[in-house]
Amino acid sequence: MSHTINREAYQEFYRGLAAHGNQHLGGDFGRIQFALRHIRLGDTVLEMGCQDGGITRHIAAKAGSVYSVEINQDALDRAPKLANVRYVCGFAEDIEHVDVFDAVLIMELLEHVIDPFELLCAAHHATKPGGRLIVTVPEAGKYVDTLGEHVREYDVDMLFEEIAAVYGPANVDVFPERGGTSLFGLAVKP
Repeated sequence: MSHTINREAYQEFYRGLAAHGNQHLGGDFGRIQFALRHIRLGDTVLEMGCQDGGITRHIAAKAGSVYSVEINQDALDRAPKLANVRYVCGFAEDIEHVDVFDAVLIMELLEHVIDPFELLCAAHHATKPGGRLIVTVPEAGKYVDTLGEHVREYDVDMLFEEIAAVYGPANVDVFPERGGTSLFGLAVKP
């Protein structure tokens, strides 16, 4: 896997990033509401890159169970302890579950990873047939990366192409957040 050579660099980077917490969620719950619209009551959910559980707690209130993966143990130590959430410290790309999850969330993560194709393949592999991939990323030109944490920027076409390369173009919808700074992506595993 391409990320294996970068494990130490990723871990160090995210330790520093975790010090900032989920400040980007302050007052802007558009992406959380988007995710909740596409998670059904009782779903099994995989959350890739959960940070300190800022989104997890909202998802867990609706999902039957949540499996949240985060590379940064310091962030996981601050995550809310919830009965239906299992936190795992590691790389989301290493998930070995096959056809397990009703929904997979990749929220505000693709812009950080070196190989988004690898992450999307892991998500596809873990999703049940008919299951949903829910993606959010900052929209290029509408979000200023003041921490220098992004590897790439996304516009609608680029996000669509990356998701469609794994899920197939007929199974993907990408659109900008109305009045916001994010792009929303939704895919269904055939």
